[in-house]
Amino acid sequence: MKLKSFYISFIISSLIMLGNLTGQDCPQSTVNLYSQQQVNDFINAYPNCTELNVDINLISQSTIQIQNLDGLMNITRINGDFLIYFNFELQNLNGLKNLESVSGHLIIESNWNLTELKGLESLISVGDKLIIHDNSRLKNLKGLENINFIGSELKIENNEILESFEGINMSEPILGLETLYISYNNQLTSLQSLENFELRRLSKIVIYNNDRLETCAMQSLCNYVAQCKAITLINNNSDECDDKVKLRSSCSKDSDINYQINCITNIYPNPVNDEINIHFNGNETDEAEYLVMDMQNRLLMEVTKGKGNIDVSKLHPGIYTLRIKTEGQTKIFRFIKN
Repeated sequence: MKLKSFYISFIISSLIMLGNLTGQDCPQSTVNLYSQQQVNDFINAYPNCTELNVDINLISQSTIQIQNLDGLMNITRINGDFLIYFNFELQNLNGLKNLESVSGHLIIESNWNLTELKGLESLISVGDKLIIHDNSRLKNLKGLENINFIGSELKIENNEILESFEGINMSEPILGLETLYISYNNQLTSLQSLENFELRRLSKIVIYNNDRLETCAMQSLCNYVAQCKAITLINNNSDECDDKVKLRSSCSKDSDINYQINCITNIYPNPVNDEINIHFNGNETDEAEYLVMDMQNRLLMEVTKGKGNIDVSKLHPGIYTLRIKTEGQTKIFRFIKN
């Protein structure tokens, strides 16, 4: 009798557990949607699902393309990564009109018919990286007007006809953002939309291989490259955006901006026996030219591509000057050789 009662209790418990599982509001494991039918079925299978606690991937199979995201219209939060990838017939993101936050990465990549990001107007937060890559018909970033937090990195890359960053609200700081990548956007001609953006908050800016990009010397970017801590990779663009030297030169035309040379805080040891070290108050590692002169202003040593130290062991004891030249600027120190 006891054994029979145990089995009855076990069966009832199992049925209750099965009922709970099939009646869950949202999926409990990674969601992979490969076709329009699967997207449509999502809202039918989970009509009360508003907050996903798993990753979600929208990746069309080659013969069964996702065309719209209306089946996700109830989703407000994704506590995981959200990947929208290789959907060649997807033209907009209107089905995401209620999405407010993604706690992980949001990656919108290789959607070759996506012309706009409209549908993301409710999105205010991305917990990690926001990557917009290889969307060949995307002209601007309209739809991202309300985003105010990106946890690490904003990468805008390889969007063939992207003309501007119109859409992202650059008048207010995007909190959390550390790194900005802008590369391989062949129709992008200007970064003027960054004018009011507080770039000095960022730890790294990378701008390269934007073939037509020619306007970069807005005040926000000039202020950024003037910082000692600025880490920048700027090259293979056009005109003043072609490299960091040209950008700094263009910035200097209209304003008195101090660059890397002013980040050199001191040299040590002083007095010195063998080697002088140059201390940079920041992360730049630009090459510099070092000139060692005697008190009669005669050139004794020249190092054309110095990286932070110079060997003076062969100098006779005495007082000397060290001139450090970089990007057209010079800073002079006096040192004693023992």
